[in-house]
Amino acid sequence: MYCLETRKYARLDVMAGQLVELLCNISLSVDIMWTYENDKGHVDYIYLNGHIDKPRIATTRTAGGFHSLVISDASVTDSGLYDCYAAKRLRKVGYHLVVAST
Repeated sequence: MYCLETRKYARLDVMAGQLVELLCNISLSVDIMWTYENDKGHVDYIYLNGHIDKPRIATTRTAGGFHSLVISDASVTDSGLYDCYAAKRLRKVGYHLVVAST
C-alpha cells in the first residue's frame, strides 16, 4: 500500500495591484526555499539560497521566525501555488494565490 502526500493550500484571493504577503514560520537559522507552480504544473524556484530571480518579489524576515514572501503590485500571472520549504525539502506551508483582474 502506498501513501501519497496530499499538499494542502490556504487560498488567498486578492485583486490585481495589491501587495501580497505569504508567511512561512521557520527558525531564522534554517535555509528556506519558496517555489511557484503555475496552472500548467510548471514549477519555478522563487527564493533559493538567498537569491530571488523575479521582479516585484522580495522576502522579509522577522524576529518571530517568519519568512515572508512579498509580491508587490500583484498581477493575474502571479496566480498559482506557492510552497515554502525548510532545509532538506521539508514542506512547511502552501498557498493557492488567486489574483483577479480589476
